[in-house]
Amino acid sequence: MSTHLSTGIITGFSAPVKSVEKINVEGKIPEEAFGQAIVDKLDLFDCIISEGEYIWNLKPEVLEQNLKPFLEQYYIDFYRSSHQPNHKRDLLQVFRFLNTRPSVNEVKQYLQESYTNVFQGDHYYGLYISFGDDPISYHLNTIKLSREGQVIFEEVYDHLSFFQRSLRQLYKRNPLGNCLFVEVS
Repeated sequence: MSTHLSTGIITGFSAPVKSVEKINVEGKIPEEAFGQAIVDKLDLFDCIISEGEYIWNLKPEVLEQNLKPFLEQYYIDFYRSSHQPNHKRDLLQVFRFLNTRPSVNEVKQYLQESYTNVFQGDHYYGLYISFGDDPISYHLNTIKLSREGQVIFEEVYDHLSFFQRSLRQLYKRNPLGNCLFVEVS
């Protein structure tokens, strides 16, 4: 199967309350165990219950204070040897926007209205994570930072989680580094 390799920042995630409350991890409440399986620092997120779902959203101040410095480092690391002329144009456009010090709502609006391979909103539905024998379906909202393809994809889940952990470790000084997500879709 031929697909794309993407990296993004998790800005929100959700799962059914009934599924999450079945989690039994010693020393942790179920929603804490679930959330910590998705992101490294759960305290960066607010959690509410709505319509039978636990919904975690990245705290606005975390995104507003850390997005530009995080992207400056990430984009240097990722795109420094890119020969794609549209990457440079897209990066300049993104930083022009970020220099306005946008609010979270302005970032969300920008993500909806602007399409680039270096900065766009993305949603993942029907993802699964297992706790024991019970798989739990969950959804993610991300800011996609990079997308490359086509890649041949055959059961590389261990590599994806390794890449994700490695990226989180590399960028952990910035709170958003703890929210990185790697996916083949």
